[in-house]
Amino acid sequence: MREHHTDPKVRKTFRIPEKLNADDITRQHAEMREKALKDEVSMLAAAERKGMEKGMEKKGRETARSLVAMGKLSLDEIAQVTGLSLNEVRELRENEGTSH
Repeated sequence: MREHHTDPKVRKTFRIPEKLNADDITRQHAEMREKALKDEVSMLAAAERKGMEKGMEKKGRETARSLVAMGKLSLDEIAQVTGLSLNEVRELRENEGTSH
């Protein structure tokens, strides 16, 4: 239905919906980009938390191994100090006995 008009006001009127549509697309792209960035930040934070948890667990196991090797604390005390379960400490003690 578009016709080529010579009147500048008429031509401008036809361009308004095109501009609005382009602005809507630009806004949608900006919103999508913002959501993608937020998702990425969230995923990185979750990965960092998971890495920290694994590191803390590893450190607890190392500490428990050292305490088992020292033989000065009971297995219950080692579990309490390291945050490991009593079964985990028992497994570490059994593995220490077979690794030497």
